[in-house]
Amino acid sequence: MQAGTVAAGDLLVASTAGAGVFGIDANHGTTRWHIPGIAGAHPAGTTVAAGTNVWLDGSTLYGIVDAAPAQGQTLAAIDPRTGAARKVGLVAPGTEAVSSVGPMSGSVLMCSMSMADPTDLRLAAYDLEARKILWTRPRRGGAFPALAADRHGFYVAETLGTAETGDLIALDARTGKQRWGTTLRGTSGQLFIAGGMLVARYGPASDEPHQLLGISPADGTTKWRLDAGPMAQAAATGTHVYLLGADYSVRAVDPSFGKVRWHVEGKGAKQLDPSPNLIAASDRVVAAAIATGRSKGFRVLSPANGKSAWTYTLPGDISTSYGLAVVGDIICLLTSGSRALTGFRA
Repeated sequence: MQAGTVAAGDLLVASTAGAGVFGIDANHGTTRWHIPGIAGAHPAGTTVAAGTNVWLDGSTLYGIVDAAPAQGQTLAAIDPRTGAARKVGLVAPGTEAVSSVGPMSGSVLMCSMSMADPTDLRLAAYDLEARKILWTRPRRGGAFPALAADRHGFYVAETLGTAETGDLIALDARTGKQRWGTTLRGTSGQLFIAGGMLVARYGPASDEPHQLLGISPADGTTKWRLDAGPMAQAAATGTHVYLLGADYSVRAVDPSFGKVRWHVEGKGAKQLDPSPNLIAASDRVVAAAIATGRSKGFRVLSPANGKSAWTYTLPGDISTSYGLAVVGDIICLLTSGSRALTGFRA
């Protein structure tokens, strides 16, 4: 089970490859709604994992629904409270296919498209008010790019083939014109807008240390740099970035200046589990994976000081793949082996 999650109010929006999208009440674990047939299995940005094709922007989800080949594909705005979908765009079959959606800048939504030639992959800016594509841009490199957006436009981090170089560019939302670009050693990992800063996690293809970078959204200059260690993962709220190291240590980073507010030592293993979404956070709680030679699970930390409240150990096989999401003070655990979603109150 590949699963992606995103929090919306008191709701966990979960998607599994081939099964569609589910709206799950985080307080009670009940399914409020289910939309089958969500298209695509590409990552859709930094807040969701592989297998999902929805993006949460404010109080609205955007996704691709009704993807039967004879019907074409419908871009829909989805109410996360009810699952009600409103069509906001249609792509004709046989010409173009929208494979995933990304963030919004104003009324402009970023999409990933494949053209009639399936090797022609593009990023497209779709105006939700005018219901038209404003511009497209070839997608460079094999991996889906990391994306972020603010009122100034879009930020795109792409991996260029097999080279250990990633291009980070800023694009005007309405014209697609490049505002600035910078070349960073490593492959694109994650992008966040936090504390008025563009925060990027970059790492080489090898096990060399990853870097957490604070970049000016205005001109692309790097304001600070933090060694994240090999195989790091990150999560962000509006005000802070949390970094999980390969040794399962956790650091809370002020995105404005790159200063570490607190650091909690890791436990056990020295190689980060390859599972996606091993750290998640809200303003109320941080959930971070832990692992030893015999077991793995997660611990619950205070965002204020990193103090550990409690720890949960997964039962069963140590090889179980799992992921974490946080909705307010609810920690949601998705496990692949049992295909289960479990909620814990912090």
